[in-house]
Amino acid sequence: MTQNSFPSGSATATTSTTSAASTPTPARRAADDLDNGAQYIVVDGHRRFEAAFVANYHRDDMTDFEEAHALKALVDYYGSQTKAAKRLGIPQNTISNKGSLLKLTPELQKDLATGVRKVEHVRNLGKLSPQEQKAKADERAEAAR
Repeated sequence: MTQNSFPSGSATATTSTTSAASTPTPARRAADDLDNGAQYIVVDGHRRFEAAFVANYHRDDMTDFEEAHALKALVDYYGSQTKAAKRLGIPQNTISNKGSLLKLTPELQKDLATGVRKVEHVRNLGKLSPQEQKAKADERAEAAR
């Protein structure tokens, strides 16, 4: 535990840290284990980890695949698409739609990454066979012309 005095000398902050990097939930500390007057327990680790993922998702310059990978990491972290969507403030189907990009054939992923195809051509095709994915993507691209 550390005590920090503010520059004016009028206040003292007591901080107790618990590493949460290797545990899913930080251990609770008994009231008698804290310094007298302690009002907060600062937990290092999991909140920074979570904030980094959320901030990464909200970047404006992400490609569709970067966004899909960031969302997958958040779903893995939170345990479900519903929980991740609630934390991000977006609809669950947005996560599902973006995640489907990761299930495309390598050829369609390359076409999307290089700009040959648009997201609208390949969205939600991940559950189809590779041949069906290509045929449906071609059909959508032709209809968009």
